[in-house]
Amino acid sequence: MSRWRYWLSLPARRWHRRGFGVQSPWAFELVTSVLFSNDRYYAFDELGGTAADEQLFRVVRWVHPRAVMLEGVSETGRAYVRAAQADIEMLAWDEAQIANDVFVVVDDIRGANSVVWKAVLAHVRTTSAFDMGRRGIAFFDPCRQRQTYLL
Repeated sequence: MSRWRYWLSLPARRWHRRGFGVQSPWAFELVTSVLFSNDRYYAFDELGGTAADEQLFRVVRWVHPRAVMLEGVSETGRAYVRAAQADIEMLAWDEAQIANDVFVVVDDIRGANSVVWKAVLAHVRTTSAFDMGRRGIAFFDPCRQRQTYLL
């Protein structure tokens, strides 16, 4: 996406961050109650990360995955993942390890990790993807329709 297209899409992105235009009940709940929630958890004060790290914590607590594939996520973000679910397996992006109970988080999707994000979106098993400007999250649940949400 070019820089101009990104700036022109900002009003629509803000609209979608509030849940407008998100038709799937599952995706609506993820967007409104998890991704852009202001809820505070016990680990936030101890770990002292950014809002993006707190968002990652909330997603892991909501999804309860067996494993998460992290690409470009900082060590603080990884600490938040461990605090959210102690027995989670953290992997790098690998197409061979995709399963229904795994999701992918890619940071810096417009910069250094843009190739990885494009590979995630192009993968045949990707069903729900959430493009939040700097971070992307993708799920591989075959029960869902293929959809990319620009948030």
